[in-house]
Amino acid sequence: MKFRFIADHADTWPVRTTCRVLGVSASGTTPGGTGPTAPAPMPTVWL
Repeated sequence: MKFRFIADHADTWPVRTTCRVLGVSASGTTPGGTGPTAPAPMPTVWL
């Protein structure tokens, strides 16, 4: 939700300022506005 808000209001407020106010990382925003992607899951290794 936060990343969508940031993308929707990027023309109104600076992205870095909005991220700081919302408490999220500015590096997590993407040009496509989809927000950060989850890391790939680690494969399960049975020992």
